[in-house]
Amino acid sequence: MISLLKSSKLGMGVRKVKKIAGNRLNKARTIKRNRRDLGTSLSQIPFLTDYNTSKIDPNGIIRSAYEEYTNSISSPVATISLELAYVLWFILTKQRPRQLIDLGSGFSSYLFRLYQRDCESAGGTCQVFSCDDDSLWLQRTSDFLTSKRLSVSGLLLWDKLLEEQRRVSPNLVLHDLGSSWVRLRTLPRVLELCNPNTILVVDDIHKPSIRQAVLDSVQSRARCYDLAKLTYDRFGRYAWLINDFSAGARNAQGVKNS
Repeated sequence: MISLLKSSKLGMGVRKVKKIAGNRLNKARTIKRNRRDLGTSLSQIPFLTDYNTSKIDPNGIIRSAYEEYTNSISSPVATISLELAYVLWFILTKQRPRQLIDLGSGFSSYLFRLYQRDCESAGGTCQVFSCDDDSLWLQRTSDFLTSKRLSVSGLLLWDKLLEEQRRVSPNLVLHDLGSSWVRLRTLPRVLELCNPNTILVVDDIHKPSIRQAVLDSVQSRARCYDLAKLTYDRFGRYAWLINDFSAGARNAQGVKNS
């Protein structure tokens, strides 16, 4: 019996090692493919050059909240990865944005409002809009925020956000709204929300339809950067960062004048 248990544990250990190795290999392949398709790298984003996960959450506040959220509210595979949460937090604290749009309410809504509270505690201001296409899920987000004593203002459905579009000029947008089909359908309107200085982060780029839609829609109007090196998780998910929405206009003008 003991030998059988040892054999079983050994087998589990071997499978775990193979899974980790396979994940690393897939990550390397993904980064190589993205570099080929985008022609850009993390080194070209000035505010990410000194990114260091060990300095992002020294007290474990974000990790603790993430574990609570994925144990009581949603599953890890339906929640943004902790890797992406750390990158978003780094961008928030580095860039100090004053208006945020969170498309796809959930843990990101907590993260954005945690930053909002820190801003207000320091005497600053920050406006957050958290949007969803499901009113029931929006309520669950509200309940979690309330349990954390964070603001629940700015929670709204997608159609309502579009009505507010004229007074929205976000510094940072996370696009993680709904299913793949919803993500694709709303992408054009999301791009319309972005101004030349907006940082847009699109999650779930591992899905071919989302990846191709972003490639087709963004490269002619902005600069797109691969965040796979920083956000690739155990499910193979990762994000892209899009900014400099004036780049497309400059590139088009350059072609016109050439």
